[in-house]
Amino acid sequence: MCRLAGLLIFCCLVCSVNAEVSLIMNGSFENNGHSISDITDEAPLNWCDVSVTGEYYGWVNTGWSTHPDTTGDSNSVAVASNPGESFTKGDSIRLSQQVLLETDAGQLSFDLKLLEGSGYGWDPQRHSAIVMIDENVIWDSNELELDSNGEFEGTVVVDVNHFEQFLDDDWHELTLAMKTNSNFSTAKRYQAHWDFVKFDKYCGGLGFLLGDLNQDCYVTLDDFAEFATSWMDEPASPKGDLYDDGFVDYNDLMLFAEDWLYNTDWTKWGQERTFEIERLENDFDLSGQIDLGDIMVLSDYWLLDGSGCGGPELSGDNIVNFRDFAVLANQWRLRYWLYYAE
Repeated sequence: MCRLAGLLIFCCLVCSVNAEVSLIMNGSFENNGHSISDITDEAPLNWCDVSVTGEYYGWVNTGWSTHPDTTGDSNSVAVASNPGESFTKGDSIRLSQQVLLETDAGQLSFDLKLLEGSGYGWDPQRHSAIVMIDENVIWDSNELELDSNGEFEGTVVVDVNHFEQFLDDDWHELTLAMKTNSNFSTAKRYQAHWDFVKFDKYCGGLGFLLGDLNQDCYVTLDDFAEFATSWMDEPASPKGDLYDDGFVDYNDLMLFAEDWLYNTDWTKWGQERTFEIERLENDFDLSGQIDLGDIMVLSDYWLLDGSGCGGPELSGDNIVNFRDFAVLANQWRLRYWLYYAE
């Protein structure tokens, strides 16, 4: 453990660390690479915990969705009640993932469709679609106004900052669920579909690129003008010193050039020059790059079994040790963003 501590101290001296961002993984359900007929047999990628009580089931496919990926595929997750079965108040189907919530988490938003499969309309007396954090309901579909067909289709926005008890820069469980509101039997099938689940914070929850000095989610001439004002400054401008060595010089310019014309603006999804890429698998702290934060996560599991969902076991020997550190070091400072321009 002392050797690991020494490595951590060394990394602190030579590397700058990006702030953690509130980020939902595979919120558009595209990254599975295929449809899923039953999410209780195979959970959607990064949605590690799927649980069912009562007569519910779920799937991932192209039946309804709002955002295609780079290949044109467009998935969403759906959950439904089995027709012809009896339900007990409190029955539910849930899918969850661990998310980091900063002290200013911003808004949680998602695209949602509620319906009954035969066209009778959604019945809020029988079912609710809900969103929870750590088993606490933060949103319920009973707040929605249904259309003339008794259905709902649109974008829902939840202000997470209203729930201060969760905003502590720590891990929390985010859950999408459908639950039963009363005891009943019916031949109808009620369905809830989710797509494009995300935090709308700091460029859609994805954080600022290193060269985004004016923090508008783009790296353009405006940022270069700000960078130029600190050229060769001593002491260095904190913003211009991207290399973090106390000087603003060619080292910083090279880092700035790496981000040139890139953006992290999710609102440009589907427009020219923007598309989605998959995150780096070993970015455990979801900071957008492989850095000290990921080593800190690895150290939390040191000499333990880290092979579970979200765990940092990388080498295949089912124990977190220097073999896993070597894998992480091989990707050191690699960066990614889910939405960016070529």
